[in-house]
Amino acid sequence: MVMKVFCLACFLLTVTQYLIGCGGGGGGTPSTTATTTVTTTTIQEWDLLEGADCSELHGAISCHLDDGVTGGLDLAGCKQKCIEYLHCEGFAVRKDRTHGCWLKYDVRPDVCTVNANVNTYVYNARVKRGPNTTTTTTAITPDAEVVQQVNEKYNNGADSGLFVHCTDFDSGVESTNTMISFSLVNKVSWMIPNGPINIYAGGTSGVTVIGTPNVKDLAVCYYPCDGASDKRARRGCGVPGPDTCSNNPNQSAWCSFDDNELEFYGSGRPCAFQPSRAQHAMELFKKHKTGEPWKLRDSGCKSQYVPPPKASINEVVLDGEKWNNGIKDYIWAYVITDMCNDYQSCKSTAMKQYNEFTQKYGKRPLLYMDRCNAESPFSVYSADSHSIVGPCPPQPGPADNSYSVVF
Repeated sequence: MVMKVFCLACFLLTVTQYLIGCGGGGGGTPSTTATTTVTTTTIQEWDLLEGADCSELHGAISCHLDDGVTGGLDLAGCKQKCIEYLHCEGFAVRKDRTHGCWLKYDVRPDVCTVNANVNTYVYNARVKRGPNTTTTTTAITPDAEVVQQVNEKYNNGADSGLFVHCTDFDSGVESTNTMISFSLVNKVSWMIPNGPINIYAGGTSGVTVIGTPNVKDLAVCYYPCDGASDKRARRGCGVPGPDTCSNNPNQSAWCSFDDNELEFYGSGRPCAFQPSRAQHAMELFKKHKTGEPWKLRDSGCKSQYVPPPKASINEVVLDGEKWNNGIKDYIWAYVITDMCNDYQSCKSTAMKQYNEFTQKYGKRPLLYMDRCNAESPFSVYSADSHSIVGPCPPQPGPADNSYSVVF
């Protein structure tokens, strides 16, 4: 039996927050220890992480089991159950109980929280080791310079566009789920023939966020239309429903490499593309926007909850845990859109969020987005920022959507 300290490279945390309940080892209680060193003991193919509570957004995803709970299993039974389930990478137990465990997958020991009442066992044959986050440094540049950069990024045919997040089912900027939804906004996002640039709900839920180009490294999947990722397993990239460690059904929902065989999982539930196939997903997004026939146009990318093809958006799903861990370096700018600016409730909410986020994450430029401007939609926000209420007027724009996206 080998003992080793699970510190900076492994696990040394200062705890100042309460711990999540049943997702973190079955109802963990708040930790009051100021500084705790968690040790890991190598026991054959298992690692024991003493005092480690791995839960959603804190180092693991809890599994929902098809064959019931594991409350009656002892330690040996929990290990065997985890091995039987193809996607299980470990489990948590309460120290004050001799039976019962909570199976986990996508275990990341270096970001688990500390809880003196919980131990986590990691199955080494499956757990993925290595750095959990990408270290980046974002320079604070003058607002006008950022405006120039984001407009170039929006227009640049040799790049992918802007990663844009509109506040919706989360707290605004921090992910409250294992994933966070963005959209890749570029000239393909223009609605033919007269606009506007389509983003989620027009940005009417509050402040909108532009991520730095580095967030591309956090992507876990791409959809050529709205993928309804908040209702899906596997960090928003799997089949609809909760996560499970079960072998059957397989919860992955990756698209076939044959465009004639693309799968969907109900109306508005398309298959997902791996990050390595992002360009293909964006090519299909372009087809969808122009109304060109393709396999999922009238099935997986169509439902009562999504706009018609010409007004559609794509979806890029990021790892919510990694986003939260590096959020200060991933925010490029905040944006108030023309639609939000025209509604007092949205405008006041956006300004309130902007002030709160600036206090928490540091100053970033506040931009204005005129969705009817086909060429330079972004400018520095001011009290005089305004837009045309109603449809965009006829104007020159990418009328045939001839812009090509190259990754």
